[in-house]
Amino acid sequence: MRIAYNLDTIPSLPLPCGLTIGSFDGMHLGHQFLLSTLRAHIGPKGTLALLTFSNHPADVIPGRKKTPLLCSQEYKLQLLERAGVDLAIILEFTHSFAEKSYDTFLKEIFTSLPFSYLVLGEGAAFGKNRQGDEQHIKNLGGKLNFNAIYLNKKKINNENCSSGLIRQYLQEGDLRHVTSLLGRPYALYGKIKNHVLNTEGLCLPPLGTYPIIIRTHSREISGYAHIQENVTIECKENLSECTIEIIFL
Repeated sequence: MRIAYNLDTIPSLPLPCGLTIGSFDGMHLGHQFLLSTLRAHIGPKGTLALLTFSNHPADVIPGRKKTPLLCSQEYKLQLLERAGVDLAIILEFTHSFAEKSYDTFLKEIFTSLPFSYLVLGEGAAFGKNRQGDEQHIKNLGGKLNFNAIYLNKKKINNENCSSGLIRQYLQEGDLRHVTSLLGRPYALYGKIKNHVLNTEGLCLPPLGTYPIIIRTHSREISGYAHIQENVTIECKENLSECTIEIIFL
C-alpha cells in the first residue's frame, strides 16, 4: 500500500481509480463493505484509493470533547492494507480545511488523482457547512466525469454499523457486540515498554482484567490485559520494548 500525506505527493497509479473518503476509525464491517464494493467497480488491477485523516474531524468543533479512537493511525493503516487498499491519503483535518467548499476539495483531489468512482456511505456530506451532499456530489460527478455511488448503511443484527455504536458497546464492556460489528475480535495495537501498552487517545473497555492473545512479529503468546490507569500486559514471557497487537478473547 502506498501512503501520501498531501495531494502533491500522490504517485502515478494504474487506472481505473476508485476513491472513498472518511475517518474509517475501527475499519468495521460497514467500512469493509464500502471497500469491497469499490473494488468490484474498479476490478482487481485498478487503484483503490482512500482519503482519511490523521485526526478525527469532530475534534476541530469548538466545545466538543476529543473523540476516543477505536484504533491508532498506525493500526488503521495496517487494517486498510489488509483490506486491499492500494493508496491511503492522510490529511490533517483543520479549521481551514473545514471551511473549504466541497467542489474545491474534490477538484483538488481530482487534479492529483483522476478517479472514475467515488463510493460513499448513505448520508455522507462534506465541505463547508456539509453542503457536499449526495445531489451536489452527483452533479459535480457529471461535470468532472466520475460516478458517485452511495451505499445504504450496513446493518448488523438490525443495527446500523457505525464507529460511534462500537465505541458505545466497547465502553459498556460488551465485547460480543463489538466483535460482531468489527467482523473480527476487538484488538489493540501499539508500542509496549515495561509491559505497559501505549493506548493514548484510544477508546478502551471498562477497567478490569481481560484474557488476550499477544501477537508480535514472530509469535503469539497467551496473556492478560489489565486495564487500569494504564494498560498493563501480563504473560509468562518477558516482552522487550516492541510493537504488539493484543487480541481480546
